[in-house]
Amino acid sequence: MINGRPITKVSDDPRDHEPLTANNLSLLQSGPTLPPGWINKKDGYSRSRWKQDQYLADVFRRRWIWEYIPTLQERRKWGNENRNFAANDVALVLDDHVPCSYWSLGRILEVHQRKRDGMVISVTVKKSASVLVRPIDKIVLLIGA
Repeated sequence: MINGRPITKVSDDPRDHEPLTANNLSLLQSGPTLPPGWINKKDGYSRSRWKQDQYLADVFRRRWIWEYIPTLQERRKWGNENRNFAANDVALVLDDHVPCSYWSLGRILEVHQRKRDGMVISVTVKKSASVLVRPIDKIVLLIGA
């Protein structure tokens, strides 16, 4: 009975499949009843059982990939809005040619925004010896003004 607990989300929609359980993993079945298989009377018991096991394994594999695996890691991309960069922010300036412990500090002088939504796409950064225009994916915000 413990292995009958669902390990995926349970849906209220009667058209959805039953949720995956530990019984699906160990017994290739969710409960005491077996789903109907394509069993031919001419086949021997071992051949029909093998076909049924293959069918159940295929059903389980498809459901495992489509229902359970995506729940292991939620997609966080664009989930939360972060604060836009602003003038006088202190940031690290990423450089692909040096290790991250050697990235230099800079102060944002000016931000460049998209016209349609006002999101910052690049910034002008003053480092100790130079002034650069960098895209925001090459800048790490440290301190907000």
